[in-house]
Amino acid sequence: MTKEPMYELLFETNEIIHKFRTFYQEWSLLKHTVKPYNIQIERDGRPVMLHGDAVTWAVQNVRTFHESV
Repeated sequence: MTKEPMYELLFETNEIIHKFRTFYQEWSLLKHTVKPYNIQIERDGRPVMLHGDAVTWAVQNVRTFHESV
């Protein structure tokens, strides 16, 4: 059984990194990676190779965490 992604965001890599930095600017950055990926899919009965970047952005709202403890 193959698990499909639950959601997918389609942005230029630099654009999404800028959005993340802006939105989470007061949060603690735990992990940030950009890894290229390629995947072959079938479209209209023909194989198609998709190319992109997988962006991982893990942050923690430290201020909220410490206030609740």
